[in-house]
Amino acid sequence: MLRDRERRLTISADIVTQLFNAYVGSRAKALEVIARHNALVDRYNALDGERQRLENQIAELSEKPVQSELDFSQVREGRGDVEERQSSSAATVPNHPQKQETEITEVGGLKAQLAEVETKLQRKTAQLQAKDNQITNLRERLSRAHDSLEEQRKPKAQAV
Repeated sequence: MLRDRERRLTISADIVTQLFNAYVGSRAKALEVIARHNALVDRYNALDGERQRLENQIAELSEKPVQSELDFSQVREGRGDVEERQSSSAATVPNHPQKQETEITEVGGLKAQLAEVETKLQRKTAQLQAKDNQITNLRERLSRAHDSLEEQRKPKAQAV
């Protein structure tokens, strides 16, 4: 009888330990995944804001009127200076579309990463729900085992 009691106590302790470990482990993992998701969303938002800022700068640069006539001071400085300015301004204009393409590519990559993390989050949420169901089932089993143990004790207590 003492061995049975110790065995039941050991089984009950194992079940409680499993419940606790499942709850703590699944909660920690879910919080970790949520934190990673939030960090990715913050990065995505920052890059999106940067992209919008760059688009606005490009729009402002393209809206500025082009000087068709030279200033008097430019004529006095000589033709070489004017050609350098024109070539430097022509060299800087093509860089903006490349930056924009790079930003768009990076944003697309971040969107793909965000979708992947959201999928992982959904999986982890489903796993967490499964763990919660497992905990509930283990609690029910523990309650039934406890009730059964109590029922077995009642006849013995009445006999004594």
